[in-house]
Amino acid sequence: SLHVSYLADTAQELPTSDPRSGCKEWSRAWCKPAAGMLVDALQHWNVPPEEALAIGYDHRDLQAASAAGVAYIHSKPLLQELNVMDYLVPPRATHRGHAPADFGLGSGY
Repeated sequence: SLHVSYLADTAQELPTSDPRSGCKEWSRAWCKPAAGMLVDALQHWNVPPEEALAIGYDHRDLQAASAAGVAYIHSKPLLQELNVMDYLVPPRATHRGHAPADFGLGSGY
């Protein structure tokens, strides 16, 4: 059986005999941490990156969001009903883990 990785750094091109070959959804550009999937969704729905929010659980999700210029929230606080603004990572963030709580949003967040 053919093993296909969904991670851009380990993804292999599909053989031309595979029916998924040539589909952008199966390309390296769509494999995280590449931003292709997010960029295509933003274009499809005509949403500027600065008005979008990505929610994920893995550092590759953060990398893809950052590469697309999209703000990111880790899913853990959402699942635990914590203050999600404490976990907001703005676009282009380079660190892993929790972001500082103050992004100039005020104490109401």
